[in-house]
Amino acid sequence: MLPLVADLSPSIEPSKRKERARQIGEIINQSDYHIVVLQEAFYRPARKIITKLTRANFPYRYGPVNYKQGIKTSSGVWILSRIPLEKLGCVRFNECGGADCYARKGAGLYKGSWNNKDFQILGTHILADGKRWQRETQFVHIRRELLDRYLEEGVAQIICGDMNTRMSYDDAYRFMLETLGAEDHKVNTEQPSTIPCEPIQSHRKSEENLICIDYIFHRNNNSGIRIIEKNIVSFIANPQIAVKKFHGTLSDHLAVEITIEL
Repeated sequence: MLPLVADLSPSIEPSKRKERARQIGEIINQSDYHIVVLQEAFYRPARKIITKLTRANFPYRYGPVNYKQGIKTSSGVWILSRIPLEKLGCVRFNECGGADCYARKGAGLYKGSWNNKDFQILGTHILADGKRWQRETQFVHIRRELLDRYLEEGVAQIICGDMNTRMSYDDAYRFMLETLGAEDHKVNTEQPSTIPCEPIQSHRKSEENLICIDYIFHRNNNSGIRIIEKNIVSFIANPQIAVKKFHGTLSDHLAVEITIEL
């Protein structure tokens, strides 16, 4: 079995980023995950802290995708792994909007092996501030330049990331899955949300307020992959560095966790 997790890392007050990075690093190091796909890992000092704390158990690190010195930052997609991965390819999106224009948003595809069975894993962070057609163009880009280009019969492809596409928006959600050629296994909650807002705390069930935009998809590719379990997980922060408006979670999005059998 191969546990995976995505989206543990977004924003917090600059003065508390290092302490927050320490807590994230400790959680990862103590976990039983095999691969961790982080989002918005822009802050280099934080990455150094997490690297130091996880080096023994997660010796392999990839990215951040599209990292390059300059005015613009990387994509923020950063992968930590217990097992070695091979980089197959990466893309940089041309579309941007708002603050996203300061990042080199894109996606990276990697290949690994577990129990003598190959798999591929992709990390991405889709445009947040732009138009729907721009996000849809990015899904097409991922499909053509990475998923289809490196497709291997019998090799599953796992797609992780913040897709900035609500599950409750049927047309956009359906377009995303159809374009990626992917399946979305249901999580073990009645109405999933990766944004830890007040409705979760009060157990209200409004789809308008329960927002799921972070996912782990899979493309079977006749691999026989089996989803054992999929959850949305909240990592609680020390009160001194908690993101208060999100009720003490360590990040502004909750993590998506999946266990698969290849």
